[in-house]
Amino acid sequence: MNTRITVYPRLFLLVFLVLLMFIPSLAQAAEANELQVQLQTAPEVDAIRPDLDVAQFSILVKDKKGQPVKDVELAFTLESPAKKFFPSTDFPIVEGTTLMNGKVLAPEGKLNFKYVFPIRGEYTLKVKAAPAGKPNQTVEKILRFSLNENPPEVRNAIIFISGLLLLGFAAGYILTSHRVAKEVAKV
Repeated sequence: MNTRITVYPRLFLLVFLVLLMFIPSLAQAAEANELQVQLQTAPEVDAIRPDLDVAQFSILVKDKKGQPVKDVELAFTLESPAKKFFPSTDFPIVEGTTLMNGKVLAPEGKLNFKYVFPIRGEYTLKVKAAPAGKPNQTVEKILRFSLNENPPEVRNAIIFISGLLLLGFAAGYILTSHRVAKEVAKV
């Protein structure tokens, strides 16, 4: 017996279009329950200088209307920039380590802390926020921010490297000019 299955392309297209209509509403329903986790800094992240500035950080947890969520349990982890292939010019023992790890209750939906960052690079702040009595609304966010090198350290490095180059050229000139002058005199 040869059995043939008849394919109804119009039926499949209709089912696909009906499912496509419900996908945005499902995404909006999931997004409606989601909390917002924000990070605020003083000074701004671009202005923070590693190993010099004391930065004020605020982790804010808000509902979908932008209002602070009361009694939020915050678990957070601050990780330093990852180790690179090349040796670091900063404090290499800090690279790739966990700098802060904690779990606190934020009654007003806000956690403030001050920190002096040890090195430049991209830091990762992992935050898990769970409103009290609502474990189904738990949200996890990974916030990344980068700190630039201190401008005076960049300036000093440029001056130091320029000085080494000038010293190298001067030493090369002095050592080779004396030898070249003797060789010319022999001819």
